[in-house]
Amino acid sequence: MKKTRNGIRTLALLLCAALAALPLGGCRDSAATPSAPDGGESSASSAETPAAETTLLDTETVAGREAVYGKPLAETLAAFGLSEADVTYNETLSAYDLNAPVTRGGVEWAANLQFDFTANIFYAWQYRWQGEAAQAAALAEQLMPEATELYGEPTTYPGASYSLTYEGALDGVREGGAARLFDTWLAGEWTRFELHLDGLGDGTASVQLLYTFNADRNDPATLERWQELVDAAAAE
Repeated sequence: MKKTRNGIRTLALLLCAALAALPLGGCRDSAATPSAPDGGESSASSAETPAAETTLLDTETVAGREAVYGKPLAETLAAFGLSEADVTYNETLSAYDLNAPVTRGGVEWAANLQFDFTANIFYAWQYRWQGEAAQAAALAEQLMPEATELYGEPTTYPGASYSLTYEGALDGVREGGAARLFDTWLAGEWTRFELHLDGLGDGTASVQLLYTFNADRNDPATLERWQELVDAAAAE
């Protein structure tokens, strides 16, 4: 029982860190092998104006990547069509930043693969774009209906002041103000998708797309599944 509580507590801390931290490196999701759970990312190309078309992963791709949850680094990299030469360790996030950008929807995104720092197993991947605040706000606003079309209605707490839909929230970011906004969706059986818009207060802002194992305190099945992955990794 103590081991289970420690595993759940570790994951909860990691998920909080994912909300607060920003990936530092550039990235490439690489041309994955046919069996790899890739999302159709292409190699880097110029993108003067962000465009949200075909940016998010479809549910089939998400389901494929759910099979990678709980895997160690070597197996995770292979599943994403990467090698250790393609990534750089980010100690702050306990993550591996991809060294070249990923292009999705005509936008170059920095990306990383995130690992539980205790069990050393994969649990999340993230894309990030940073630029002029008005552009970032427009990109995030365009991605909202795309996420809903793919994953269904948001699971964000209704009326939350941190939601991108909260009255006036996007305007503050467009004007260059500091803000941390996000909304959430269930993107798969075990995956929560989070769309973040962070106004940095200097006229720039970042958009982050986080796909993470959905450890929900109100859903014991997700916590049990995570513990199964931790225990399986420890047994290897």
